[in-house]
Amino acid sequence: VYDLDASAVVPNLVGSAFPHFGQGSLYGVYSRQLDQETDILAIARVMGSMDYGADLADSFTFGLVGGMSTKVDDDLSIGLAVGIQTRLEEDLILYPVPLVDWRIDDKWRLHSGHIAENASGFEDLSGVRLSYLASDAQDCYLGLGWRIRQLRFDDDASDPLAGGAFLDQRLSLYGGTAWRVQHNLSTFLNLGYNLRQEFDLHDVNGPNPRDMQTDPAPFVNFGVVFSF
Repeated sequence: VYDLDASAVVPNLVGSAFPHFGQGSLYGVYSRQLDQETDILAIARVMGSMDYGADLADSFTFGLVGGMSTKVDDDLSIGLAVGIQTRLEEDLILYPVPLVDWRIDDKWRLHSGHIAENASGFEDLSGVRLSYLASDAQDCYLGLGWRIRQLRFDDDASDPLAGGAFLDQRLSLYGGTAWRVQHNLSTFLNLGYNLRQEFDLHDVNGPNPRDMQTDPAPFVNFGVVFSF
């Protein structure tokens, strides 16, 4: 939930600039082993995030990550992928994604790549995570990731931000734990610190875009994940 002072976003606007909004995403993952040492990977994502009165067709963004990794030994593989991400009212971005999967021992693992955080509405477009298997039912982890969230505003002409778009980009350091309650049900708790956070607001009725950069700040999130 965003609770920004509306007057900081749109002059003379009183109250909160951001309503409640809904979001949904669809992932597709393809991987294939070319030989005993080489794997290829492709990840595609479609996401919609909008105020409840926004135009659905104008609220979708698309992402694609594709790359290749090579097996160094039984416990380590390294590689490189390239990601493409569309943005509401802005040009698409092209970015590198280093791929590392290192099973340090039976408990510790270091992983870098495209890390999904669907329950919190964020994804690490490119990130690294060190995880520890505390038990068969619990994982603990520490990570660093570049994250993005986008929002399309209501089309209602009475809304000062009607038809506009909002982009939230941040570099986050976080730690957390996840519990597997049963095979298809888990919970997680994350504590972290946003090292850098930037908001871009595209207002069709005013200056375009407006850029806002916030001070570093802590955060906490938790959730429940059910798979079927």
